[in-house]
Amino acid sequence: MPEIEIITGDATNLFFIKKNSIDLVIAAPPFINRHPGVYGGDPKKQINFDSKKMLNLLIKSTKEMERVLKPTGSIWIEISPEDGLMYKYVAKVLEKTNLKHTDTIIHKVLDDEGMSKGDESIYDNWFLWFHFVKSPEQAYSNPFKVKKFKDPVWEFNLSNKDDTIDKTLKLSYPEIVDYTVVKEIPERFIEMYTKPNALILDPFGGSGMVASIAYGLDRNSISVDISPKQAEIAKKRIDLMKVINYNV
Repeated sequence: MPEIEIITGDATNLFFIKKNSIDLVIAAPPFINRHPGVYGGDPKKQINFDSKKMLNLLIKSTKEMERVLKPTGSIWIEISPEDGLMYKYVAKVLEKTNLKHTDTIIHKVLDDEGMSKGDESIYDNWFLWFHFVKSPEQAYSNPFKVKKFKDPVWEFNLSNKDDTIDKTLKLSYPEIVDYTVVKEIPERFIEMYTKPNALILDPFGGSGMVASIAYGLDRNSISVDISPKQAEIAKKRIDLMKVINYNV
């Protein structure tokens, strides 16, 4: 049975996670937090981040990801193109850490009917995931050779509208679950870069989608989020998944 830890904590200080212990990091920072009031938690405690402040926090959290990552591990992180943040972020990571940038995956957003949208603007219909590794030997390599995922453009909807658990959680927490990472993306990364019993970290865990995917794929996971409300919902997600698995 996979082990899952849901932790209320700060991604910029993962002191509770051992150095060199994580096989795979899947990180989708909550850019929506730059607009207080729409991403869970207490809106009064949220900060309207400007691009510079957001970049500084991302670099701090990335240094922590580097510390806890195994030498053979991988980091996949989604960075918003807003304000040129993704270009500044990659440059800063290469300057401030020993991580190497290897690959980039483009999530091309489909409309509700599963068709490509007409507007090709990267700011509206594309999300970019960047791959970082510690060891030069890991650069430009998929250690488990899952060739079916080699295409650098992945086409998915923006939301998990057909997911049973998301639908259930959304009844009580619509404003939070709306911003859950699209589940097919962590599914692919976990299959590509880990084997059963590996340890997956989501430092911006939100409502626990990555942890639930890891559980379903027989991987251990740690899900961290600064919002106690998010941690509460993540635990509910895992409980629902266990019930579904038990009844299958």
